[in-house]
Amino acid sequence: MGDPFGIREAGSTPWREIWAGCTTFLAMAYITAVNPAILAEAGLPRGDVFAATCIASAFATAVMGLWARYPVALAPGMGLNAFFAFSICKGLGAPWEVALSAVLVAGVIFLLLSLGGIREKLLASVPPVLTAGCAGGIGLFIALIGLQKAGIVAADPNTMVTMGDLSRGPAPYAAAGILLTILLVSARVPGGLLLGIGGTWVLLVLGGAAPPPKAWVQAPALPEHTIGKAFLHLPRALSPEYLGVVAALVFVDLFDTMGTLLALASGAGMLREDGSLPRAGRAFTADALGTIVGGILGTSTVTSYIESGTGMAAGGRTGLTALVTAVLFLLALPFAPLVTAVPEAAAAPALVLVGAFLLHPLKRVRLEDPGDAIPVLVMVLGMPACYSIEKGLGFGFIAFVLCRAAAGRFREISPLVWFLGAAFLARFVFLPHV
Repeated sequence: MGDPFGIREAGSTPWREIWAGCTTFLAMAYITAVNPAILAEAGLPRGDVFAATCIASAFATAVMGLWARYPVALAPGMGLNAFFAFSICKGLGAPWEVALSAVLVAGVIFLLLSLGGIREKLLASVPPVLTAGCAGGIGLFIALIGLQKAGIVAADPNTMVTMGDLSRGPAPYAAAGILLTILLVSARVPGGLLLGIGGTWVLLVLGGAAPPPKAWVQAPALPEHTIGKAFLHLPRALSPEYLGVVAALVFVDLFDTMGTLLALASGAGMLREDGSLPRAGRAFTADALGTIVGGILGTSTVTSYIESGTGMAAGGRTGLTALVTAVLFLLALPFAPLVTAVPEAAAAPALVLVGAFLLHPLKRVRLEDPGDAIPVLVMVLGMPACYSIEKGLGFGFIAFVLCRAAAGRFREISPLVWFLGAAFLARFVFLPHV
């Protein structure tokens, strides 16, 4: 068969690539349980979301491996699924069918931007401080959701939030599960997040806080209740009411994918001498096609996963690693009854730990510079406080423009940032309750 993946040129071996693909899957398989749990908050059927997650992830990852030839896996993004459920559906009151339409529209925009090479140019016009603040804010938002699902954080009429009752219900078992997951991840145990979910579920069952699974396997099936629903509500998703939603989806995924790819490629020594990413257009296209397929099937935006770094650390250097991960996503389909029975509290450890992982870009922020510290603070606090990624994002852009303008640093404000800052300000003034 020759060497279509360039394994010898990359200094790897087929078995090393296969093992790396298995390692990547173990590191990110938690998404097959967490994504259905999060999107169920928006009213989507868990079984359908599980199937859509596995199929869309397999498709996008296979495209990444076969066409872009990178050992990078893709799946519905953490943070983007929270934005789908809690900002679009719960916050705006949009039906989940309309939210899927918005995902589909965003996917088509991604594709057009990727094929035209515009995506790389847009990325260069947004300062790193805003992308870092966006990642940090999403991290805190996801961690807050995890603590709420665990019962560790509860609502309070006086202080809005307070510590939950750790003596009963799922809270004590979920707290123990979070500690267990911290130990597993800190010890770099392969599949630590997935093992943390499983261990927490066992604790919940033994403590009587959750029922055991009624079945383990079933014949694989397509997401019959969600597939194709995105096409039915495209006119509404394209209306002015949802333009901000689509823009937020595009922005968050735009920088999430680029940041992830650059971080992975840099760590593996795959960047060019000028720091650019080879075959970037193909990698972005894999992301865009995955989002389109995911929206059609019934899941939120698909993006590249930083957990792919575990497979790269295991020696994965070519697209064969990604292809193996894609096959494993398809092989997970028969286990729908087991995965969709995972209680919300069992998914909490993964949410909290993923939230911690998303904080790492904040290390690039120059906190001694008020022009950097203030926009980041506004963004990081705004997302969990307003329970909205879009609103926190908007606050950050407005604060960045105001801080730079007040300091006379107009050259540091690109036309795109001026436009987005003004657009978000108009949105908050004229559509404050949307």
